[in-house]
Amino acid sequence: MSNRRQKIYKLLRNSNRELGILAKYLKKVHLFEILDYLGKLVVLVALFTFFKESGTRQKLANYQAWQVVSMASENETDGGRIEALQDLSKAKQSLAGLDVEGAFLSGINLKGALLTKSNLSHTDLKNANLSSSNLEAANLSNADLSSANLSKSKMTAADIQEARLNGATLSDSELAFAKLDNSILTRANLADADLLQASLLNTNLDGADLSGANLLAANLAGATLRDANLKGTNLKGANLTGVLLGNATLCNTTMPDGKVEDKDCASL
Repeated sequence: MSNRRQKIYKLLRNSNRELGILAKYLKKVHLFEILDYLGKLVVLVALFTFFKESGTRQKLANYQAWQVVSMASENETDGGRIEALQDLSKAKQSLAGLDVEGAFLSGINLKGALLTKSNLSHTDLKNANLSSSNLEAANLSNADLSSANLSKSKMTAADIQEARLNGATLSDSELAFAKLDNSILTRANLADADLLQASLLNTNLDGADLSGANLLAANLAGATLRDANLKGTNLKGANLTGVLLGNATLCNTTMPDGKVEDKDCASL
């Protein structure tokens, strides 16, 4: 074979080898692209499945939470029922008609919960967060709500008789037609609360803040309001028979006869 032919042959052989390497490289690149696309597709399918089944998972979680609530004994002191109720509330589940009489729910967070016509009598709710919750027509008689947060809650026509609410926050709450007879509300914050025609017979309101509260036609017979803040309070038509008002602050206070009492305004 001539030198010229040998050079041509060598050139062609080298070219074929280099083309082969290039072809293999391109195949690998193409394969990586395919694997990349497949990987992305798997992720998309997984996400679709996750969101599709999220409703089912939430329903199962709600069902399990209700089981914990219904099976818990009234003497249970662990957080099982507390956590279950909080999970249900967080999931926007209605707790209307809930019956947990005598339960230990101290420190529970049920902010904004729907608890209409629920039975919470004799329940330990110390330091509970029930702000903005709906407790209309609920039974809270004999409950311990000491230092609980009930601000902006709806408790129209609720039964709160003989309950302990010392140090509780009930500012801006709706308590029209509620029954609070014989309850303890010492140092409670009831500023701007609506207590229209509420019943507070023999209720202890010593040191309570009732500034701006509406007690129109409320029944406070036998109640104690010593050191209470009644600045801007509306007591028109209220029954104050036997009420103790020792050192209560009266400034821009509308009395039962409709007259405005300002005797303490100068000292404020």
